[in-house]
Amino acid sequence: MDSPVPIDKVPPGSILDAAVLDARGNVLVGEGRVLTEEWLKRLQGRGITHVRIRAAGSAASPGGGQAPEAGIDKRLQRLDAMFAKAPQEPLMLALAAAARQVLSERRP
Repeated sequence: MDSPVPIDKVPPGSILDAAVLDARGNVLVGEGRVLTEEWLKRLQGRGITHVRIRAAGSAASPGGGQAPEAGIDKRLQRLDAMFAKAPQEPLMLALAAAARQVLSERRP
């Protein structure tokens, strides 16, 4: 992971190498997001001054150089952890299943 880059120096099309968090630790933009001009403006509007972006040529895999499947496995684990805390109601179970399916379909 490279050093943080001033957000006003980040060109549109750059890819985040780490999630961007607000002052309370809430994720504003997740790792792997392609930063469009709109996203850069939004982040500046939220007081974000620096972000970590991927080096040129490393854009293919979320998770900082991991194989794509490893990044998906990591996301599935986080998904399971989040929904483990949720009430076991039909709507929540359906939402978890739908999210799991979308992630699983992204496997290479």
